[in-house]
Amino acid sequence: MSTKRKIHIPSDAEDKALTLAARADADNPPLTARELARMRPAREILPRLVGDKMALVMLQPRCRRA
Repeated sequence: MSTKRKIHIPSDAEDKALTLAARADADNPPLTARELARMRPAREILPRLVGDKMALVMLQPRCRRA
């Protein structure tokens, strides 16, 4: 049995329906171009928020057990 994930790529109609549903969600509006431009990687921001030592801990990859 394959453990490889199967990825479903939506058809154009499915994609359109998903996009319309997402835009209609008032609790989760799409990000604006201005908001996207302000985003920064966690590795840049975390040290200022939680300190260098804690940022290193938080940015370490976690072990994944099979």
